Formats: sequence, structure tokens, C-alpha cells
Amino acid sequence: MVWRNGNWVGQKSETADPAMRGVEEGIFTQLVKNTYKVLLTRGLLGTYLYSVDPETQEYFKGLLTNRSESIDKNLQNIDAR
Repeated sequence: MVWRNGNWVGQKSETADPAMRGVEEGIFTQLVKNTYKVLLTRGLLGTYLYSVDPETQEYFKGLLTNRSESIDKNLQNIDAR
């Protein structure tokens, strides 16, 4: 699963799961998204995300940067009160 042009894209050729190799291309991405949703919502103490794909890494960094900036702005607003 990689981030391309504002969307998640499944890469069927990159899967190591033999059961997923027989899945139709049209539903492959949706099945992978559902799998990640389940796995990522199970982290009780947090979740680490890592991608070997450079474009996806940049997307993750952007998420963290945007979130950090939003937290900083909220803290500044609280201090200003």
C-alpha cells in the first residue's frame, strides 16, 4: 500500500500473502485497507508506521508536521487566555 496522488494504492505485485495473490485487482486495495484499519486500531499504547516507499514516507512526515503545528497553535491559544 502506497500513497499516490492523494490516494492509497494497493500494490498486488508486492504482497507476501499468498492468499491475496488470487484476489481480483478491483477489490485488492479495499481488502488491504480493511486489514490495515483493523491492525492500526489495535494499538493500546500507540502504533508505529513505516514505509519503504519514499513518497509514502513524505506523506507520513506531512501528517506528523501538520498535527504538530495544530497542537502548537492550540497551546498558543490556551496561553493567550
